[in-house]
Amino acid sequence: MTSGNKLALSLRPLKNIPPDVSRRKLALIARLSSNLARPDNVPPSSPCCRIMNNSPPILATIIVSSCGRRDHLERCLLSFSNQQMGEGETFEVIVADDGSKDGTHEMIQQLAARMPFDLSFVTQTNQGFRKCKIVNKALHTARSNYILLTDGDCIFPPDHVQKQISQRQQETAWVSDCIRLEQTVSETITRNAVIDGSWLNSVPAHLPGFLQIRYMKDRIYEFLNHNEKPKLIGNNVAVWLQDLTNINGMDEAFKGWGCEDDDLGIRLRASGIKLKTNLKQTFGYHLWHPVDATTPASWREGQNIRYFQRDLVLAKCLRGLVKRDLEHLNYRIHASSRHQELAALLKQSFTRKSPNHIDIEIRLGNCHTQENSDAEKTIEVWHADEVPQRKSNSPHLALILPNCETKSISSNLKPEKSVEGMPFTVERQLSWLVNQISEAILGSNSVASPANLRIAA
Repeated sequence: MTSGNKLALSLRPLKNIPPDVSRRKLALIARLSSNLARPDNVPPSSPCCRIMNNSPPILATIIVSSCGRRDHLERCLLSFSNQQMGEGETFEVIVADDGSKDGTHEMIQQLAARMPFDLSFVTQTNQGFRKCKIVNKALHTARSNYILLTDGDCIFPPDHVQKQISQRQQETAWVSDCIRLEQTVSETITRNAVIDGSWLNSVPAHLPGFLQIRYMKDRIYEFLNHNEKPKLIGNNVAVWLQDLTNINGMDEAFKGWGCEDDDLGIRLRASGIKLKTNLKQTFGYHLWHPVDATTPASWREGQNIRYFQRDLVLAKCLRGLVKRDLEHLNYRIHASSRHQELAALLKQSFTRKSPNHIDIEIRLGNCHTQENSDAEKTIEVWHADEVPQRKSNSPHLALILPNCETKSISSNLKPEKSVEGMPFTVERQLSWLVNQISEAILGSNSVASPANLRIAA
């Protein structure tokens, strides 16, 4: 008997049950039957339980972040129900809800039974804008190895998903955008208009001029290997799940609106992923809504700006899919003869380890090391009288070390670091250095203990 026949038999109604069969045995039979209908290695609580063994592979997981705009989200999901997929092709949609209290969950429950794709829902308590945290929660439940990120106030034409899937490339993330619709146009795009597809008659079929110009500029940036552009905008991104996992997903240190998309793009590039634009090939439409009262006028005025502009941005963030602390990073130290005492204290204080990947390399003084370090970030530390005039490669962070002879020392390097007070023993130099590294990584005045860092010999 084939596995398919076994499955079919397990789902047939039980007939001619002997009278001596207890209810406990019947419950056991029912449980075994449901287990046969479940795909292998999927826990009972997984949304995958609704999919039968012969279901087609899921080619993409669409994560839709949303908060408090139920009607916009419904139109977004309905636009995905009209996607033109090839025979045997399917995708799933996960709504990443940031604590909505407007009946969003109930609306999704009603839609789920009618959608041609698997629709699931993850949520969290409303504690302000925490998009990164809820998107990471959705990534944990994704069943496809390819991720499309968007927002619940965006709708997409019927060929959007197919185009994104057809353009998949290794070590590449595709970035696009959405056309911002005016209020009058958005109000004409009703629920029924999305269902029957007539909404497409209300929106431009081609990119407006300013987005055409941006697309051409982005192609030039790609050719020049620009380190910041094309810009990643979170309403229309296509990226491999493994590439997101390698950088530990979204950085949950970003709380409140602003900078989280830019940070994601920076860290993807730092991990070796190319960001390419497909703005001309596929784009969405952003439905108008009033600006939230908590949204700052500019990202530079937002609460995340200090953290975003921290000195050391690690590709694999600390507060992402997996929570890490400073002690989980791997450090390596080199020192000149003048700094051997401080280097010895570092090596005595820190746990020795020889990792395959070095997060941070610390160079004390003018030590003879390779200019092109294999460490992700380099920090160079000098006394004021030993700062080199020129270097072929600049470190990611340069610090002037306080010493016993100087009451006030200020670095002429960027970013500027200054320390006042004396005397500065070697032990205090050690504590100061650890705190500077902590601030550079965490973007705050957080104080770290020397024991919290791990140094590789």
